[in-house]
Amino acid sequence: MDWDQPGCAARVVYHKIGLMGKINKDNAKTISRKLNRIKSDFSSFRSNILAMKKKFEERNNSDRVIEIIERLINQHSKTNE
Repeated sequence: MDWDQPGCAARVVYHKIGLMGKINKDNAKTISRKLNRIKSDFSSFRSNILAMKKKFEERNNSDRVIEIIERLINQHSKTNE
Protein backbone atom coordinates (compact mmCIF):
# COMPACT_ATOMS: atom_id res chain seq x y z
CA MET A 1 0.00 0.00 0.00
CA ASP A 2 1.33 3.43 -0.91
CA TRP A 3 0.80 5.97 1.84
CA ASP A 4 1.43 9.67 1.67
CA GLN A 5 2.00 9.76 5.44
CA PRO A 6 5.83 9.89 5.28
CA GLY A 7 5.64 12.87 2.93
CA CYS A 8 3.09 14.62 5.12
CA ALA A 9 5.18 13.92 8.21
CA ALA A 10 8.26 15.36 6.49
CA ARG A 11 6.31 18.54 5.79
CA VAL A 12 5.19 18.75 9.42
CA VAL A 13 8.83 18.53 10.52
CA TYR A 14 9.97 21.00 7.83
CA HIS A 15 7.43 23.59 8.96
CA LYS A 16 8.29 22.88 12.61
CA ILE A 17 4.70 22.14 13.59
CA GLY A 18 5.32 18.62 14.86
CA LEU A 19 7.64 15.63 14.92
CA MET A 20 7.92 12.53 12.78
CA GLY A 21 7.46 9.07 14.19
CA LYS A 22 7.97 5.56 12.89
CA ILE A 23 4.77 3.64 13.52
CA ASN A 24 6.38 0.20 13.27
CA LYS A 25 9.61 1.08 15.08
CA ASP A 26 8.98 3.68 17.81
CA ASN A 27 8.55 2.15 21.23
CA ALA A 28 6.94 3.69 24.29
CA LYS A 29 10.22 5.26 25.42
CA THR A 30 10.81 6.91 22.03
CA ILE A 31 7.25 8.20 21.85
CA SER A 32 7.53 9.51 25.40
CA ARG A 33 10.74 11.39 24.48
CA LYS A 34 9.02 12.94 21.46
CA LEU A 35 6.04 14.00 23.55
CA ASN A 36 8.37 15.51 26.13
CA ARG A 37 10.19 17.40 23.40
CA ILE A 38 6.90 18.85 22.20
CA LYS A 39 5.92 19.73 25.77
CA SER A 40 9.27 21.41 26.45
CA ASP A 41 9.10 23.47 23.25
CA PHE A 42 5.33 23.82 23.16
CA SER A 43 5.33 27.59 22.66
CA SER A 44 7.50 27.26 19.56
CA PHE A 45 5.32 24.52 18.03
CA ARG A 46 2.19 26.47 18.90
CA SER A 47 3.58 29.66 17.38
CA ASN A 48 4.48 27.85 14.15
CA ILE A 49 1.04 26.23 13.98
CA LEU A 50 -0.70 29.57 14.49
CA ALA A 51 1.51 31.20 11.83
CA MET A 52 0.58 28.46 9.37
CA LYS A 53 -3.10 28.83 10.28
CA LYS A 54 -2.86 32.55 9.56
CA LYS A 55 -1.25 31.90 6.16
CA PHE A 56 -4.03 29.48 5.26
CA GLU A 57 -6.67 31.98 6.32
CA GLU A 58 -5.02 34.79 4.33
CA ARG A 59 -4.73 32.65 1.22
CA ASN A 60 -8.11 30.99 1.49
CA ASN A 61 -10.18 32.10 -1.43
CA SER A 62 -13.05 29.64 -1.48
CA ASP A 63 -14.74 31.37 -4.42
CA ARG A 64 -11.62 30.77 -6.51
CA VAL A 65 -11.43 27.15 -5.39
CA ILE A 66 -15.08 26.59 -6.33
CA GLU A 67 -14.48 28.23 -9.71
CA ILE A 68 -11.53 25.92 -10.43
CA ILE A 69 -13.46 22.81 -9.37
CA GLU A 70 -16.47 23.78 -11.49
CA ARG A 71 -14.22 24.45 -14.49
CA LEU A 72 -12.59 21.04 -14.10
CA ILE A 73 -15.97 19.33 -13.79
CA ASN A 74 -17.22 21.11 -16.92
CA GLN A 75 -14.07 20.18 -18.86
CA HIS A 76 -14.41 16.58 -17.76
CA SER A 77 -18.09 16.52 -18.73
CA LYS A 78 -17.33 17.90 -22.20
CA THR A 79 -14.60 15.35 -22.88
CA ASN A 80 -16.92 12.50 -21.90
CA GLU A 81 -19.86 13.58 -24.09
